[in-house]
Amino acid sequence: DVAAQVQWTFPLQLAEIVWGDGTETHRKVIDLSVTHQYGGQKFDWSIDEPNWKWARLAVWDLQNDASEHQKALDAVGGIRPENRYAREGRFRAAVSLLNLKRYDDALQTLRAMQSEQESATVANAIGIAELRRVPAQQGAATYYFSQATKLDPAEGDFFFNLGYAYWLDKDA
Repeated sequence: DVAAQVQWTFPLQLAEIVWGDGTETHRKVIDLSVTHQYGGQKFDWSIDEPNWKWARLAVWDLQNDASEHQKALDAVGGIRPENRYAREGRFRAAVSLLNLKRYDDALQTLRAMQSEQESATVANAIGIAELRRVPAQQGAATYYFSQATKLDPAEGDFFFNLGYAYWLDKDA
């Protein structure tokens, strides 16, 4: 069984459970689109798979409407630096800035966060921002994706992003 106490700001879209037994990797996606904004709930999911040795749970929200991203920026702007959610708020603000195509602002926030405390997730987000920025600076995204893979070598998405960035650099 997989259990998680989850709190969220934006309506959730899905949960993804990925697990493995050492030879095979399995995946289960659970629709959470019935949730509403500003919620919290304990979830319990059963995986009918004996002998699993590891598991990863990801819970995803999704906001693509520019006005919603602006609302998100306004909401997190009120979080005080001493608040325990301040870093998470800054990260979410940077993600909203990316979605609003304000890449330089997002990069400024993310780089400041990374200099304060290294994080694989923040390094990955910097790589994504570097890929989206025009003109892209060759090698910048690969540098940050490489940092993400060093900080969290178990996260396959970071390696995928690194490979994609290498591929793009090859064509530049």
